[in-house]
Amino acid sequence: MGARRLQADLRLGYVDYLDYEQASRPDGAGNFIGRYDVTRDTAIDVLGHFSLDTQRPDAPAISSGVPNVTVTNRPIIFSAGVGAGVTQNSTGWKCRSAGRSTARFMGTPIIPTARR
Repeated sequence: MGARRLQADLRLGYVDYLDYEQASRPDGAGNFIGRYDVTRDTAIDVLGHFSLDTQRPDAPAISSGVPNVTVTNRPIIFSAGVGAGVTQNSTGWKCRSAGRSTARFMGTPIIPTARR
């Protein structure tokens, strides 16, 4: 068969507070789904995702306009993950096996802090 499909969604941005530069920050998120039909009844799926943000110390105080709030040390937080699965179709039933892994990195140097 050999049919293929790839879908992706990507959002990247940078919030720039002109009157309070310390609160400016990047953010983003994305994911993709790929599928390859090995045979008429068997398909391989690959999934991936990521997110990009910063730590936000005292974030409620920043957005509410409280005076004398200083934001320092805003490390980047990057989270990414992948997954894969196989789907087998047969007459009247479908069997799927899948697994996934996620890692989260903060600041510099990049050090894994969580894994699922």
